[in-house]
Amino acid sequence: MGTDVADPELMKWSISVGRTATCLDNTLEGWTVPLRFVPGDGWYYGGAIDWAGVAIERITGMKLDSYLYENVLRPLGMADTTFYRDALGDKMANRTAPCSMRNVLTGELSVVPTPYPAEPPVLSAGGGLYMTAADHAKVLQSLLKSSAGEGGGVLSEETVHEMFRPQLKPSQRAILKMVTDTFHDAMVYEFSPGMPLDHGIGGIINMEDEPGKRRKGSMMWQGMCNGHWVSLLDVACMAGLLTP
Repeated sequence: MGTDVADPELMKWSISVGRTATCLDNTLEGWTVPLRFVPGDGWYYGGAIDWAGVAIERITGMKLDSYLYENVLRPLGMADTTFYRDALGDKMANRTAPCSMRNVLTGELSVVPTPYPAEPPVLSAGGGLYMTAADHAKVLQSLLKSSAGEGGGVLSEETVHEMFRPQLKPSQRAILKMVTDTFHDAMVYEFSPGMPLDHGIGGIINMEDEPGKRRKGSMMWQGMCNGHWVSLLDVACMAGLLTP
């Protein structure tokens, strides 16, 4: 599945069938697009994690926000994380960074409206949360603890290690390379062109060292809103928890 607003072919399909919904609506209709290839045959940037959130709701009988609160947010003490932009009132509004767009000719930034609904009809597991940097750090700390086998995280040591294991077969890596080569300056600009890449569960993994930036085996992703999350190894070294 692709991300319709980032895929000219899917947008052509939308026009041809009279479809007006997009993934930015946070609706099932907006996330429903034709498959770009037979599952397992390729790699693509799309809404699979959004559908995983829908699956969690249907399997557990809980709304996604309630499920995450019980299993992630409350155990980690993440009091400033929510799916609803207005949920925390002024406490959130006064600290929310505006969405911005860069002028490709001048390089200047300008504020643009937030593209997602404040009251999403369906909660997006792929990119629906608002959180502070401090809450974000609690997620990374939890992953570090689990990775080190210390306990206190919300995932097992085995699960975290599996997240950072390269998951793609050769045909899938070839498509990943084609996509990242085409959109290098937007997707993977912190890697040198031609960097061998793979994909774990949650992000792209560089398969060689990037001097001065990331070491082999690091994971990153930014998504449509350009918010980055970084690898366990990078975070551990920055926090002084591990020696370089």
